Amino acid sequence: VRSALESIAFRVRDIMESMKQVGEKRSTRIRVDGGPTSNGFLMQFQADILALRKGAANSTVYGGPKIAALQEKAYPDIQPMLFSLPLSQVYAAALQTVEARGWKLVSNDPATGIIEATATTFWFGFKDDVVIRIVPNGTGARLDMRSESRIGTSDVGRNAQRIRVFRAALYKRLGLQYHRQ
Repeated sequence: VRSALESIAFRVRDIMESMKQVGEKRSTRIRVDGGPTSNGFLMQFQADILALRKGAANSTVYGGPKIAALQEKAYPDIQPMLFSLPLSQVYAAALQTVEARGWKLVSNDPATGIIEATATTFWFGFKDDVVIRIVPNGTGARLDMRSESRIGTSDVGRNAQRIRVFRAALYKRLGLQYHRQ
């Protein structure tokens, strides 16, 4: 099974290299879907051989329900943000907020509603990955946000604080007052 998973990852790398050889711009990310994406080993191995997160000590694989339960217990206020505003308005405001925070924009794709950025800590210059996803929610929009340190085993709540500060700035930019949903 492992060799089959590795062959998938190596084939993706070969395709990326072929694209580079014909003059395509090197991508800093790839999108994946389908059954094999549920395999944590494959997703981590793919990221490792493509060096998309070069030097990152933490795994890119989300820990699933166990981690979600721990996060909910430790940071109950960190929840999806629900808006009764058009998705395009929330997306534009989120992008402006990312830029105002001084984060390095990695990618933004209005078609998928995904914004990716890198936040750098002030004192030590640690890099933290931020992913924001904005999707339709009835007649409004739902914003999910994730912030993850690239190194270390504990961020002492720094990523949760980053999300809180972003949330406050986004609500202010939209002229709204935050109320826990």
